[in-house]
Formats: sequence, C-alpha cells, structure tokens
Amino acid sequence: MSKPDLPEESVEEFGRALGNETGRWNRDKNGVFQCKEGAQARAEPISFPSRIYENDHFYLDSFWVYCRARLVIQMLQKYKVKNIWEFGAGDGRVSIPVSQAGISVVASEPHYQGARTLAKHNIFVCNASLTELELKDQTLSTVGIFDVLEHIEDSANFLKEINRVMKPGSLLILTVPAHQWLFSDHDIALGHHRRYSRRYLKEELNLTGFRTLEVRYFFASLILPALLMRRIPYLLKRQKSVSIESSGKLVTEGGIEPHPLVNNALKKILSLDSKFRLPFGLSLLGVFQKV
Repeated sequence: MSKPDLPEESVEEFGRALGNETGRWNRDKNGVFQCKEGAQARAEPISFPSRIYENDHFYLDSFWVYCRARLVIQMLQKYKVKNIWEFGAGDGRVSIPVSQAGISVVASEPHYQGARTLAKHNIFVCNASLTELELKDQTLSTVGIFDVLEHIEDSANFLKEINRVMKPGSLLILTVPAHQWLFSDHDIALGHHRRYSRRYLKEELNLTGFRTLEVRYFFASLILPALLMRRIPYLLKRQKSVSIESSGKLVTEGGIEPHPLVNNALKKILSLDSKFRLPFGLSLLGVFQKV
C-alpha cells in the first residue's frame, strides 16, 4: 500500500501549524500519523460509535454521502478553496470526494479505524482529536467539520479552539443535522447531543468569534420520512433503540442504506432537492469567517 504524502499546497501550512512539534508524530505501517505519546490522555470523550468504521464496506455511493459531498464541493469551489483541514474526518466520506475534486485535504480523526481508511484512500491523516494536535495560533486557512459539531457536548469551547488555530479572515465550512424537533433514537444511536436550527447555528458561531457568510438547509425531501419513521415513534415510545448496524448495513444520518435501485432514485431526488433553497431540511450547510 502506498503511503499518502502531504499535499504540496499544505506542506508549509502543516509545518507552521505543528511548529517545532513535528517530531512528536510517527507514520505507522498503514500510513497514519500518530502521536508518539499516544492518545491515552485524550481530553474529551468521543460521542460517536466507532463500530461504524470496523468493517471494510465503504459507502461513497450512498445517496446521503454522495449528495452531501457534492454540496460541500460546490461550496468549496464557490469560495475558491484550494486547501482544507478537516477535523473529525471519519473514514473519508467528505475528505475523499473533496480530494478527488482537486482540493488538497489534511485530515484529523481520533478513531483509528477511520484514520486507516482515510490513509488507504491517499488522504494525509493524523490519528488525533483537535486538542491532541496542539496546533499553533492562527495557522490554518480553511477548516471543515462535517456532521461533527452535534457530537461535541461542549461545542462552544470546541469552536473557540478552532477559532484559535485559524488565520484572521479564514473560512470554516460545516454541516450539522437540522431541527431539534426531529431528535429521535436515531440521533442517540449516532451520539448526537443536539440538532440545529439555522438561527441557533448562526448564534453559536457568532458567539465564538465567527461571522456568518451563508447558512442553508438541504435535503428538504427527507423531512417527512424522518418525522414519520423516527420522531413520531420516538415520541410514542414505540421504537426500540436503534442499533448501529442492521443486517450488515450502515446506519448514517440518512438512515439504513437502501437497495441499490432505491439508493439511485434517492440520489436523483436529493440532487434535484439541493437546487432549491427551502426554509427547512434535514441538515444545514454553513460558511463562516473568522472575525
């Protein structure tokens, strides 16, 4: 297996971000950079089920993963982003399509299984959380956190730490699940602490040192299915706890991955859905700038 090299566009920024601490990191046999001290002293718990990353199945063609990645890429291209750091990159469901679109990616993922998958797909990745990286002040130009913020219990301090390591005027691009009134067992199974409204997301980012450039809902066509299949059974206490895997199929924000024919139909529906900016949707996509 080839070991991923740091994208040329990111070499200088990576060096500045780590300062004189590059000697703390070793690249292992799977191409993953790990801190020599290890992660035993991890500062924050990880509210995400690592079992999702333990199998070899990969879901870049999933309707949810595919359509979300397309939206993110379109936003990165709109703002002419050439180089992005993604924190909580998982197993690459955003990083890999973004890299394939010609945008340089440096990823950080605290779950080793996810980091290993990223390295397999030639993404430069550190097996670490944001705090474990110990990045220097004001060194990063663009940061991405995609369906990460809802997993952080103390989201304000997490955002302040991101703000600290970003250059003035740099961009933070993120996605989060939308509408607290849709919260259900599905969110609990995935380790979500909350869902967001457009107003609440903007307020939280504004209070932690960012100004809003744009925030939009997406996947409006999935609101009704989520209400009927998740929220109402949850309120009526008629839905058993959602397991992370069902018959070997992945559970994501979009639900259990469907039959390929249904998956392709949903990709077409969501691609059309994404062309309209409706005042509701199953998720939010936001672009913010460090003040």
